[in-house]
Amino acid sequence: MHPLVSGTEAKRYIEPDTDTYILFPYQRAGQTVRLIDADRLEKSFPLAWAYLRSHETDLRARENGGFDDDQWYRFGRHQNLDKQDIEKLIVAQTVPGMRVCLDSTASKYLNNVRVNGILPAEGIDIGYLSAVLNGPVCDWVFRRIAKPKDNQYFEANRQFIAPLPIPRADEASRNEIGATARELQGLHSSRRDTMRDLRHRLNASPAQNRRLDFIFPTLRAARQRRGEAPRGVDAGAWAAAAYDAELEERYGAIASALHPEVALEAVFERGELRVLADGATIIDGIFIDAVEGPFIAAQWNARLDSFTPPTNNPGRSLVNLLRRLIVTDNQALRDQVIALELEQRTVKAAIADMEAALNERLYGLYGLTEAERRMIEQG
Repeated sequence: MHPLVSGTEAKRYIEPDTDTYILFPYQRAGQTVRLIDADRLEKSFPLAWAYLRSHETDLRARENGGFDDDQWYRFGRHQNLDKQDIEKLIVAQTVPGMRVCLDSTASKYLNNVRVNGILPAEGIDIGYLSAVLNGPVCDWVFRRIAKPKDNQYFEANRQFIAPLPIPRADEASRNEIGATARELQGLHSSRRDTMRDLRHRLNASPAQNRRLDFIFPTLRAARQRRGEAPRGVDAGAWAAAAYDAELEERYGAIASALHPEVALEAVFERGELRVLADGATIIDGIFIDAVEGPFIAAQWNARLDSFTPPTNNPGRSLVNLLRRLIVTDNQALRDQVIALELEQRTVKAAIADMEAALNERLYGLYGLTEAERRMIEQG
């Protein structure tokens, strides 16, 4: 049994983590793999053999009886069987940009459905290739040559990956850059695990929706607008419509800052809660005490980390996410949530610094001018 990685589990610079496994009745023999014979399967892997025997009739009947022989449990397709237990890069088949992860333990298996594997050319350090493909230049090129899909996603197939520019570098530079890429994957994976612990704690208490005026303190209720209604109209209906119009305007302003790759962050400073999109404030003016502020900001950051703006009314979706806050008197839980969120934020900052330095090295290898760098960084 081997861990089987799907497209949703293949994330940039993160060691894949899956609870799906594949029964792979093959063993390596030199440069190839061979089907394990039935006698050895039965003796060495009795549970696997019992599972296969329980499906023997269906397996033999595949392709109109084409598998009705002594090797009835073999796979229907044999390509790439010898490329599963080797070190490789993994990329989801549909991505918003070029993003790969390294199977550093050579233990992850792929079924080539919604996920693909990438192998380096002979003599090229796979960590170096990971750094280059995850770098801004390859991402910029990829998003201009790959087949576009819905919601600003692209197909990450061989025909769009093979032409990506890999800069020349001496062996020492390749090894050094490759080591940095491996360190980055360790940091990204560690942060993933911290975020998992954080979300586990957030799910340990019931949650309630805060009122809309918690997110928008200056948003006046419909009843507060009735006196502004023009003469001769239904004041209640006019006030309700005015309230809805302003709310939609606020949702639209938030939505204008959202995109599939947006970096969202909640901050609590000097008694004010704010939400940033790519460093720019999109929600502010929420003033609360120093006890609730860090706890709410920690919850928001945990949820913002996995938020993907939907196509339909993304501003409303983000606000609804922020309104949902847990209710607990468990001080230990509150302290742990705040501490874990600080831990992930610290690792996130270290990742940002390391990636910035790595990108500078890659820009240098490509020999780009300042104007070309700005063009790439502007997307």
